[in-house]
Amino acid sequence: MRWTLTLCCFALLATPALAAAQDAEAEDGFAADDAADEAAAAEGEPADEPPSTGPREATTSDPMPARTSSSVVVNEREAQLRREQEAFVEESEEGSGEEGGEEDGDDDDDSLDHEFQLGIRGGIGVPFIFALRYNNGPACDAEGDQFCLFVGSTIVTFDISFGVAPDIEIVLGGRIGAIGVEPTQTNQGQILLGLRAYISPESIAKVYLAPSLVLDLTPQGPLRVDNWGDVDFGVRGAFGVVVDPIRYLGLYVELGVNILFLRSFGISPDLSGGFQVRFP
Repeated sequence: MRWTLTLCCFALLATPALAAAQDAEAEDGFAADDAADEAAAAEGEPADEPPSTGPREATTSDPMPARTSSSVVVNEREAQLRREQEAFVEESEEGSGEEGGEEDGDDDDDSLDHEFQLGIRGGIGVPFIFALRYNNGPACDAEGDQFCLFVGSTIVTFDISFGVAPDIEIVLGGRIGAIGVEPTQTNQGQILLGLRAYISPESIAKVYLAPSLVLDLTPQGPLRVDNWGDVDFGVRGAFGVVVDPIRYLGLYVELGVNILFLRSFGISPDLSGGFQVRFP
């Protein structure tokens, strides 16, 4: 009985001390958690929240400043990434434009059409003369025949052209005889104005057609021919092939025919060939 009373008294005295120790330990734990939350808020990181077993009321000690700081950092990072992306896109577009310009320039240099090029062409040819004399017209040969047939003088041909389109050139040219021919024994002289139309202008070998107007200025000369006029008018048609090994040089062969009307009805087919240089 004595021991029982002693134990009861001891238990009654020990219970308040144990409760006080537990309260002190709990306060120490809460203090440690608060210190950790404050450190996390200072570094901009969300504080670890203890597990909750039920609804928790908002208090003024919640780490709202840490969350606000974190949002600002994220927004600044997104803005920086957006600026870097825009700068990268602009650089890519500028690079593409420069490469495109270089490629266009390369295409222009490699192109074999004659658009916007100034051309100078020279060659030689040999004509054949067929003429039908008018009743009161001048003689077409030295014998005064009604129908004339003979080989003409070697012709030097030249022209200046400009490409107004990839397949069209405007042409101003001339033809001068190397020696005098019948019936005047003077050198033939002609001025031509026309165009050349190319088939497959981008090809190395181009077929072309060349219609022209012809003004014949072959003079009378010392050997007088009755009813001879110093001016004749006609047309010319030509079919040819030009080979362009590079953009600035071409070699051609041409089959053409001149038809004159005033002095006599004259038909002069010819075969000619030569070269053409072009700028730029």
